[in-house]
Amino acid sequence: MRTADITQRPHTRQMPFTTTTHVRWPDVDQNGHMRTTAYLDAAEDNRMRYFASAGFPIAEFAARRIGPVSHGDDLRYRAELRLLAVLTALDHTEDFVELPSPLART
Repeated sequence: MRTADITQRPHTRQMPFTTTTHVRWPDVDQNGHMRTTAYLDAAEDNRMRYFASAGFPIAEFAARRIGPVSHGDDLRYRAELRLLAVLTALDHTEDFVELPSPLART
């Protein structure tokens, strides 16, 4: 496997990269708390915003026939979040690995 180097692109963001959003209706469970999977969805969205801000938008992933792979997420709950609460997602993305495309001809 090869490692794609995003340092060749304009890169002005420092880690951790953060975005702020709010808890949406589909993000809450029957108890009115934000679902664990919704936290992970917010982390994934934040990660893609990071790549775009670093000059590596989804179109570049497609052009290189690669995709971002997360080797894990670390959720740290500080308080229960409810509908319309403000959510700040922090991302400590460091690198990504280029994988062969399933569409590549052999």
